[in-house]
Amino acid sequence: MHDDDVPLSHHDAMSMIRRQFPEFASEAISARNGAGTTNYVFQIGEHYAARFPRRLTHPDICLETLRTEAEAITDLNRHCSVRTPTPYAIGTPSDAYPLPWSIQSWITGEVATPHGQASSASFTQDLANLILSLRTGDTQGRPFCG
Repeated sequence: MHDDDVPLSHHDAMSMIRRQFPEFASEAISARNGAGTTNYVFQIGEHYAARFPRRLTHPDICLETLRTEAEAITDLNRHCSVRTPTPYAIGTPSDAYPLPWSIQSWITGEVATPHGQASSASFTQDLANLILSLRTGDTQGRPFCG
């Protein structure tokens, strides 16, 4: 996908999750292949997801990025009118995968599409309420772009 992609197999991801977080040892772990190109995502049971960065970077930079994301998500949750993922933990690199990675809550739902919920009046109202709630939050100088 990218010239600097870090390969990660489903087996290696499962092994890392279960070894570092034994509380998930009995949970089903499935790859979630969406349209995203930033992370490999693996759903853990019904309530969590592991995110493994796809692009190679220095592990210290990756760790700082994951911590910054977790802080931003926590702040977002204080102002957001809809459920958003909650940070759970940060995993450590291994021989199979060289970067830190994260676990957060998983929220089941549907992707809004022009032919699905996106055309409904209730979705439109929910989106307006979301924008209004987000405008009350302090970005604390964080840039939001991309």
